[in-house]
Amino acid sequence: MQGARAGARWKRARCWWSPSSAAVDWTPSRTSNARAASQAARKERIEEEQAFVEELKGRGSRKDKRRLGRTGETGAWLSVMPSRRYNTLLSQEEFQDNVRLRFGLRPLDLCDRCDGCGAAFSVEHALSCKKGGLVCTRHNDVRDEAAAICARALSPSCVKCEPKIFFGTGVRAGQQAGQGGTAGAAGDGARGDLSAHGLWKRGETCVLDVKVMDTDAPSYSSTLDARKTLEKAARQKKAKYLEACLERRRSFMPLVYSVDGMAAKETRAFERRTASLLASKLSRRYSEMCGIVRSRMALAVVRNNTLLLRGSRMTKAATFQATDGADLSQMERINIRD
Repeated sequence: MQGARAGARWKRARCWWSPSSAAVDWTPSRTSNARAASQAARKERIEEEQAFVEELKGRGSRKDKRRLGRTGETGAWLSVMPSRRYNTLLSQEEFQDNVRLRFGLRPLDLCDRCDGCGAAFSVEHALSCKKGGLVCTRHNDVRDEAAAICARALSPSCVKCEPKIFFGTGVRAGQQAGQGGTAGAAGDGARGDLSAHGLWKRGETCVLDVKVMDTDAPSYSSTLDARKTLEKAARQKKAKYLEACLERRRSFMPLVYSVDGMAAKETRAFERRTASLLASKLSRRYSEMCGIVRSRMALAVVRNNTLLLRGSRMTKAATFQATDGADLSQMERINIRD
């Protein structure tokens, strides 16, 4: 009798503590409670950070307000894990320079004069000076990064650099076909930066055009919101090229970034689309791929800030300048010794 009772108690205990009963009775409530607590804590933290930023805006200058207004959208390169595999590395100098720019501070040990044009050297001048081709190098690096991501998401054969937007000669950009030239031959040979076949629709090519701009430049000082500056630049590119692309059954998308990594609205759509294609192709989580794509594009932009701040803009070696006959005779003696 006692053995039967003990067996029954053991059977009831084993049923009570079985993994299946524990999963049904306890796990869902614990998970939901933990998720709700995590979401509430995250919401509270974000509200505190936003209140702190608004307080700083109230005390700061107009330039500080513009900088603080975009801090929430320019930190993708800060939160990514450094990895050689995903090309998310920064050198010590690149990291320090961009962190100081993010806090509105001048990077250390900069020169006083621009070696390209001779103007007084400031951060704004460095990020926009076209002497020496460093601005073009930044543009090409961002284009190449977008091309590498598209090639991985689609296939290398689907991605081309510098595709023609207009075909034919004798017609200006933005002119309709048949106006002032041969019917059906529109354009002046203008090119996009990148084309990706099948990016948005199967069998359709999307032409991409890159622009990197300094939203803190004096020419944009009248606008507090950097988003409006980026969107205006995107609209200008679409006004110039969109209609011509649509006539040739192609789509057009501008990729517009600020120098600190902030992206325009359509540029974010490009990042989300490529992340979705990568997640499907590689069987990875969409959120993970979205973070990698955003961080890689932001890193392609901010890496070049150090190049523009510290790189040389001299296009040729310094030459000997003779001012009188004494300089010429001295130069002749040097040549004879050599």
